[in-house]
This record gives sequence, C-alpha cells and structure tokens, in this order.
Amino acid sequence: MDAGVYKNGKKKTVWGGTCAMCGENFSLSKLTVDHIIPAGSLREAKDLEGFITKMACSFSNMQLLCKKCHDIKTYSDKYGITLEEAKTGMLVALIKKMPTEDIKKIVLGSGGSEEDTRNKAKRDAFLHDYYKTHWL
Repeated sequence: MDAGVYKNGKKKTVWGGTCAMCGENFSLSKLTVDHIIPAGSLREAKDLEGFITKMACSFSNMQLLCKKCHDIKTYSDKYGITLEEAKTGMLVALIKKMPTEDIKKIVLGSGGSEEDTRNKAKRDAFLHDYYKTHWL
C-alpha cells in the first residue's frame, strides 16, 4: 500500500491489506486477523484444549478484517445472528448508552411518537425496528 508520504526524498511504504468484508484498504495497524470459523471463547479450564486447537488453525481459516468489520463479525458470532442484525444491534447498543433525553430526540426525529419515548422497552423496540429497516 503506497501512503504517498515522502521522507528524505523517498516514498514511504505503508504495509497494509484489504478487509475481506468491506473491501476497503487499511494499514496493518487498522487490521485484525479473524478466524473465519470462530475459535470460540475460553470460559473454563475444560475449554482450553479446544480453544488452543482452533486458535492454531491453517491460513485458509484466517482473513484480514478492519477493526469495525471484525467487531461486527464477532458480535454476530457471539449472538448467533446475521451480520446485518449485528450491525443494527451494535448501533442500538451505542444509542442506548446515550442520555435518555438524547435517545428521545432520536426517536422523535426518526418518526417515532411520544408514546414510543415513554418507556425504555418501547424506545429500544422502536430503535431496533427503525434501524433494521432504514439504516441497513
């Protein structure tokens, strides 16, 4: 990947690659190595052998992903949902961390009603449905 940056009259080369999900080019510091078939998690001592075996897999089970795409894929794998559902879930999770008044403004600004803003469950359901149908 050519960064186009000159140092002492010479072009600087920045090593990088292409994200297998979004197709964009990134420097190595912005990429992660992903296991196509997830290695799983290490929650108990009995998980150790299988986890190590899956981590030490062949190159054919690895791909480069940018950090954003890796987070989406990890969320998808963790919850057993599609990548599109993971994108929506992650966005809604970020919005839910905002102050309630800001969330209400988002709901109302996205076509929601006052009724949709009155309780947390209704706000969450509205946001999930809205972003599932409009954002993806």
